[in-house]
Amino acid sequence: MKDGLPLNPDIVEMRAADAFAASRDCVYELRRDVIPNLGSHERRGAQHLVSRIDSQRIFDQEALNDLDAVIETVKRRIDDGTTTVEEFTADVCHIDGGAVQTHRHRTAEADALILALPFLLDLRDSIHEVFDVMHAIRAVDELRQRI
Repeated sequence: MKDGLPLNPDIVEMRAADAFAASRDCVYELRRDVIPNLGSHERRGAQHLVSRIDSQRIFDQEALNDLDAVIETVKRRIDDGTTTVEEFTADVCHIDGGAVQTHRHRTAEADALILALPFLLDLRDSIHEVFDVMHAIRAVDELRQRI
């Protein structure tokens, strides 16, 4: 574990509380930046995820699947809305290799979606942390029973 904390049920509760806090932030971002910037078909997955979070059903594989699908959709839409322009400056002042400058331009939709992405990733990481601690506790309990 990254904190070096002992394995006990209190740790699971603390991680779960962190995940619920992350889920509230995530819902806000989904409603503000994601859902309005997705097409109607893509919007359904995000709305279903909001429904799951609102009913506090985030600790199962279906929630993770929904979250992963929304993350992939958001990443794809950010990529689709981003163009990279390389500018070449041909003069004697740029002979050191600094003659090429790269600029990224995003659509308004991609800009909005990129704001939400860290919150989605944080929620996914928080849920995985809860699962990891629970699995570790079970593994240690099984090990103790065998000894």
